[in-house]
Amino acid sequence: MRYPSMEICHLRTTRLPNALFNIDRLEDYIPQNPGVSHPHSHNFYHLAYIRKGEGTHMLDFEARKAGDHTIYFMYPGQVHSWHFDAGTTGFVINFSPEFLDANFIRSELLTRLPLFGKFSDRQVYEVPQRHIQDLEAGLEELYHLQQTADPYRSLDIAFGLGRLLIRLSGLLDLGKGAVQGNDAYYRHYIRFLELVELHFKEKRLPREYAAMMHITPHHLNQVVQHFVNVSAGVLIRNRILLEAKRLLVNDAGTASGIAYFLNFSDNSYFVRFFKKYTGVTPDAFRAAARKRI
Repeated sequence: MRYPSMEICHLRTTRLPNALFNIDRLEDYIPQNPGVSHPHSHNFYHLAYIRKGEGTHMLDFEARKAGDHTIYFMYPGQVHSWHFDAGTTGFVINFSPEFLDANFIRSELLTRLPLFGKFSDRQVYEVPQRHIQDLEAGLEELYHLQQTADPYRSLDIAFGLGRLLIRLSGLLDLGKGAVQGNDAYYRHYIRFLELVELHFKEKRLPREYAAMMHITPHHLNQVVQHFVNVSAGVLIRNRILLEAKRLLVNDAGTASGIAYFLNFSDNSYFVRFFKKYTGVTPDAFRAAARKRI
């Protein structure tokens, strides 16, 4: 059993001709793309705003309630599905980082802002009442810009999207992110995330990553805690657990096979590790997760 990976060019949307950006009304998008109710991943960034309605958003196996005036963000590679009540309204934005680069905005902005999970694991937020009108006006503006034939509309949309993301970072009380504060800390933090993504299966200790970054383990912990208020070791552990969950639900292999793939010394150690931090055994997690699909 494997989740499909959706590409932005395969969605049924009112996207721009270059297929790197689209904004659609949620009430149109869901019936045109019925596959979104089943677990899948994206190779693009995703934002959804629920103006009115209720439902559940499953994001990397965590159920998150969505209701009136909630907004959520996803980055490429995450696995999700959603189930909204009939009549739910709002907006969906999908875009590739190349869309920003092509319009003279550095896509590095996406890693600088605290929206897409680099600096927080919440990713679902309730929009404060005082900001709802401004947010909805900004989304409507992007939606109508997409419908125009203006030769500069891609540029206009890209700058509008950038402004929207920056404003959302401020009004949703997401913390300091990386636009503020020590730029060296930001570079170290992003480099650490990149290294964890490459090596989490074989390197489990913060000192191993600190050595690759030519900094001390103490300094690495300071950097990570500055942004996400957990230790480097916790971040590494959470990445291992996430991969284990994805494999348990995505793959028909045994727990012992997954333990071997993740470089655990034996299956019993993997089971103890998984249960210690999730509260259930790998097999129990797999059974419960598949019931929800």
